Amino acid sequence: MACPSQNNKPRLSPHEYTVGWISALPIEHAAAAEMLDEEHETPTLQDNDPTLYTLGKIYDHNVVISCLPAGLIGNVSAATIATRLANRFPNAKIGLMVGIGGGVPSDEDIRLGDVVVSQPGHGHGGVVQYDMGKRLPDGKFEKTGHLDKPPTVLLNALAQVRSNHARELSTFDTNLSKLQGKAKFDRQRAGPDRLFRSAYRHEGPSCAGCKKEELVPRDSRHEDELVKFHYGTIASANSLIKDGTERDRICQDFGGNILCFEMEAAGLMNNFPCLVIRGICDYADSHNNKEWQPYAAATAAAYAKEILSVIPPNEVARLAPIKAPWVLPFNRNPQFTGRGDILLNLHQCLQEPERHPYIAIHGLGGSGKSAVAIEFAYQARDQNLTCAIFWVSSFTAERFQESYREIARALQIPSADDLEKDMLEPVRRKLTAEDRGKWLMIVDNVDDRNVLLHTKINNHQLYDYLPRSRGGMVLFTTRNRQTAIDLAPNENFPIGEMKPDDAKDLVRKSLKLPHEQALYSEDAVDRFLTLLTYLPLAIIQALAYMKKNDRSVGEYIELFQETRQSKSELLQKDFNDPTRANESLNAVTTTWLISFERIKKDDKLGIAIKYLSFLACIVPQNIPERILPSAPSKKDQEEAIGILTAYAFLAKSKENGLYNIHTLIHHVTQDWLKNANIWIETTTNAIKWLTQLVPPGGHEKSKQYSQYLAHGLFATEILEIANDEPTIKLLDRIGRCYQSLGEFSNAVLTHTKFYE
Repeated sequence: MACPSQNNKPRLSPHEYTVGWISALPIEHAAAAEMLDEEHETPTLQDNDPTLYTLGKIYDHNVVISCLPAGLIGNVSAATIATRLANRFPNAKIGLMVGIGGGVPSDEDIRLGDVVVSQPGHGHGGVVQYDMGKRLPDGKFEKTGHLDKPPTVLLNALAQVRSNHARELSTFDTNLSKLQGKAKFDRQRAGPDRLFRSAYRHEGPSCAGCKKEELVPRDSRHEDELVKFHYGTIASANSLIKDGTERDRICQDFGGNILCFEMEAAGLMNNFPCLVIRGICDYADSHNNKEWQPYAAATAAAYAKEILSVIPPNEVARLAPIKAPWVLPFNRNPQFTGRGDILLNLHQCLQEPERHPYIAIHGLGGSGKSAVAIEFAYQARDQNLTCAIFWVSSFTAERFQESYREIARALQIPSADDLEKDMLEPVRRKLTAEDRGKWLMIVDNVDDRNVLLHTKINNHQLYDYLPRSRGGMVLFTTRNRQTAIDLAPNENFPIGEMKPDDAKDLVRKSLKLPHEQALYSEDAVDRFLTLLTYLPLAIIQALAYMKKNDRSVGEYIELFQETRQSKSELLQKDFNDPTRANESLNAVTTTWLISFERIKKDDKLGIAIKYLSFLACIVPQNIPERILPSAPSKKDQEEAIGILTAYAFLAKSKENGLYNIHTLIHHVTQDWLKNANIWIETTTNAIKWLTQLVPPGGHEKSKQYSQYLAHGLFATEILEIANDEPTIKLLDRIGRCYQSLGEFSNAVLTHTKFYE
């Protein structure tokens, strides 16, 4: 809803704008602004987006117009502006790239002031990047890569406009007349339209000195046909073409089908799907000048407005935003370092999802599999706003289902918030649809293959609910190499130790040292990294300890050697994984042992250790703070949580406010409790506490207690004493809650355990 502002211009929410219009030059931006039927109040600047926007309405569409920074034109700058626009205006659903371009002389008889529109054909999507390829020994050009075609809604609008032109129902002249009276855009001021032969180069400061005999003879146009429209392939790259011979050669590289040259569209088509509209201001040769730029910008803007005139607003409302759904409950790690080789492999697979529908990364716990997957997701989003990103936890079947419900909400699937309705099949069906577009699903922590391959919901394995489509790819992370091979037999990538230079860079970033500053002692750092076997999680844990306690690398090494001989064996049992070497076990466990010992010293009241012990008894992801056992005061609880987060044992997601404990810390803590002979006592106490939180069914506070159920089930499964009274009581309550929520398959599974 529009609100009045002090300057009497309407003020709308950023969510109300559905059309993104990008221009490269100020004159193009001016022509675009003149097409507005109503101008809206300019939004305030934001720290993360310095772009100035012009807002308004064209017909019934709320339009946001942006312009590239002065002097910063080209594909990269256009992609940056498009990304900012899509982030600032999250409901932008269709895009237009409107401005000037250099025409290619051909049988099309393209003249200055004409309009060229990107339209698929001749094996191209409407835009080609002419510097994306290689020259073969025989002189032929081999194109590499592919740019997407404009969205269907814009191609439909294009067809309608062309039909209207044939029926003499065009609104183009009316739109162009809005610029009448503005001398800058007057066609008469543009000067003569002169086309010189391709090989003839410009002489002197202006074309006044160019030889008239080098002009290409052309018939004059009738006054009613001063502007013509051309549809086909537009060539784009970061360099400006100013040579007729080079122009013609590039055109021939693409079968002679290039109509126009420009510098921005290639940066948009795979990231900001749009229709490209160019007014011809020169012939991409040495005779180009700026005299025709204003009028060419005007004709392009007038045509763009005509495109919007034939698109029903309700059709736009049904479209998905340009910025695709994003379900990733982790923030980007600014200290992420290295792993360039495996990230390159993942990106190459994502380029061709039809050939690589399922891929996997595997390696030792703590080697950074999840960290790589998270960074890959952010990089994929940076490169393509239209690629939807989804994160699925496969730690338990319950967590898998919860992840799918989050995806269902992001995809706006009806009844996604109805806990009585299962979302596994609706999500699979939605992502499998042919028109879904590009997506990446990361299925994390597939360490227990039975979760995917042997857990049945509605008579189907969870694995059966994984989507598969032409534009989608599933990435699995797992500690088990064999599981990776089973899930992705053709594309699975191992993650080993970090490269020495990358590991040193990680130390530098974490300790916030300038790049030119020496790392304390290079010898000490080398020794430090060698002791930790260049394992990312081990390094990160050690650095967290060093920063909190203001210890140097040398001091940490001394402490490491003090505790290693006497304590490391207590935690080795957690790493009974046949795919992992014994020396790796020692390196990881000794790193965490130092933090364990320090936490016990810092934890004066014993609450942090109490919480760590409790956390070992529940699912390590999506932990609500209210599930933690009570503390003497809120301050004591916050201090205990602060100790665990300071050592990176616990992390809070900014996305949902829930906590996560790393799965390896989870396992190590379990073994620590077992070796201390307090495992059964700790688990029993956890079950008793959870029984107090979980009611015996009912719908009251269902949203709250529904977060406890997966944790309660996990606690009953890991207890090594079966059929004890606390376990039976908790299982009964969980089963009743599932029944109240309408999740009958889970209720049956729970009560089956109850009677076993």
